[in-house]
Amino acid sequence: KAMKAEKFSPDVNDIVFDEDGRLVNGQNTLTAIVKAGKTYNMAVKRNVPRESVARGAARARSCSP
Repeated sequence: KAMKAEKFSPDVNDIVFDEDGRLVNGQNTLTAIVKAGKTYNMAVKRNVPRESVARGAARARSCSP
């Protein structure tokens, strides 16, 4: 909803991949971007140690790229 209303701020949402290439943060954001049909410039962090990502988020949102 925020994306379609032009109220989304990509500066506060990072896309994060762990050292194994698993998406550990940003799955919901990426899904919303696709559904809204929008494009954004966003920070993408790669090779982030799994220990530095919240344990629950890493397990719940992991997927292979």
